[in-house]
Parts: sequence; structure tokens; C-alpha cells
Amino acid sequence: MSLLDDKPLNWNNADLQMLRGVLIAAYPNRPATEDLANTANIEPGTFPLRDNMFATWTSLFDVMALQGKLRTLIEKAAEDKAVAGFHAVFKQMLALPGIRFRRRLYSSIREDHSSTATISATT
Repeated sequence: MSLLDDKPLNWNNADLQMLRGVLIAAYPNRPATEDLANTANIEPGTFPLRDNMFATWTSLFDVMALQGKLRTLIEKAAEDKAVAGFHAVFKQMLALPGIRFRRRLYSSIREDHSSTATISATT
């Protein structure tokens, strides 16, 4: 079982924290984040309205996990051509149960988000 299927989420998990950081970089504003959530069929009226994107994404992960749709959210992000530079990260997260990101992943994503992110996994 993958951390994408956990209910409730374990926010002490470094991989989950890293994935949230990558999603914040890929979807840094509310409209884009809400559009992604809608493509993953978030239940109407449950999109979290928070003061900043860190809090929004944290709450969105929790909401989607409780609805059993966190994996779907990541699948939709992996299909989104607007964030193609992040697809490798999302696909790795979906492919490997219990994947372990290396800390340098997030720092390897350039500020302009134009590079393709790559990750290494340990088993």
C-alpha cells in the first residue's frame, strides 16, 4: 500500500511532505489548484479555503485522502500538460509503493519550473 492510499495521512512522512512541496511548486495559486481538484472529482463544497498555498495544499491532501481521491489527484497532475516538467515526480510517486524521495529532489526543481524533475528511489 502506498502513502497515497493512507487515511488519515501521516504528515510525519518525509515523502508526503516532499510531494506536497512539489505540488505547491507545480500549482502555486488557488485557481490552478482548485481546477486540479475539480478534475479529480473533489466533492462539491469541500475545496479548502486557506490563507496560503502551504495550508491549502495540506488541507487539500487531507480532504482528498478522506474522500479516497488523493491517488486520483496525483494521476490528474501527472496528465496535466501545463505542469509537464513535474510529470516524472508524479509518475514515480504513483508507480512505486512506499517510494522514498531524496531531499535534493525539491531543490533540483528550478525556480521557473521549466526543468524536468527526476527522482531517485531507495527500497
